[in-house]
Amino acid sequence: MLRPPHLVLVVAMVAVWWIAALAWPELPARIPMHFDLSGRPDSWTATSIWSWFGLPALATGIGLVFGFLLPWVATRLAAKHPTWINVIGRQRFQMLPAAARVRVVAAMMTWLVWLAVALQALMFELVRGIAAVATGAQATMPPVPLFVLLATVLVIVVGVVVSQVRALRRETQRR
Repeated sequence: MLRPPHLVLVVAMVAVWWIAALAWPELPARIPMHFDLSGRPDSWTATSIWSWFGLPALATGIGLVFGFLLPWVATRLAAKHPTWINVIGRQRFQMLPAAARVRVVAAMMTWLVWLAVALQALMFELVRGIAAVATGAQATMPPVPLFVLLATVLVIVVGVVVSQVRALRRETQRR
């Protein structure tokens, strides 16, 4: 059974593919692949399966790694091979018992899943914006939503770090 953050992640990954598949039949022979800071396309490429569906494939890979693989691997490494995990306060982390190390890592993992969700939202907006500019529905890709999503990613990264530091402090004080 998927936990709520994982369920949101799966829905977000599907949404990126959905918007790409929905736009595919309407795409012209060339699509924009790069934009300047004001949202004007400044580089174009030929439309192909790879050029169009590469971004959703990348988004899916990021979602699977950050949302499922990394939490699974990090939890197992925390329990059995703590020297392979690089955390703030590494020496204190390594001196903790296995169950405490797992709790420290677990504190970061929900944030990591939300990071994957935010990255999916960013990819969704990129695919949507590229399609809108390519089909002429928009002259530019508005940069504000992208900057808001990038700021969200940054806030979540800070959340990952803060949660790890707090969990390590809590586990160290328990001893």
